[in-house]
Amino acid sequence: MVDGPALARTYVQNGLGWLDQFAPAGWENRVNIPELRLSMCANCVLGFVFGDFESARVGFHLTRGKCVRLGFLGTGRAAGISLALIANEGDSVTVANNTELEGAWREAIVARLIAMSPSDRLVTTGGGWRALV
Repeated sequence: MVDGPALARTYVQNGLGWLDQFAPAGWENRVNIPELRLSMCANCVLGFVFGDFESARVGFHLTRGKCVRLGFLGTGRAAGISLALIANEGDSVTVANNTELEGAWREAIVARLIAMSPSDRLVTTGGGWRALV
């Protein structure tokens, strides 16, 4: 069995690929890394990129199980995930912990931002946008 952090990293890698395919170019710049919270619809990865978790999930026809496998949905206090809902969708999946997923997302996004050319490194902060130096 895959341990928690490794499972989270695997799911986040899946999510990175999905976002590269379906999100606008430069989506990494939209994620407010310090404010990233998977338990909050507007402050999760899909929330920052598309405005709201549930709207993006429904709009892209993502099942909850698919969201788990893409690292967009995990377990934790106030996560709002129901294994019964996933089972009702005909799916069975191992769910990663929100804290581990958030750490994996932060690590992956920061690595991508650092790899970008300096002119493309704009990140959001609580008060607006700034260049990542």
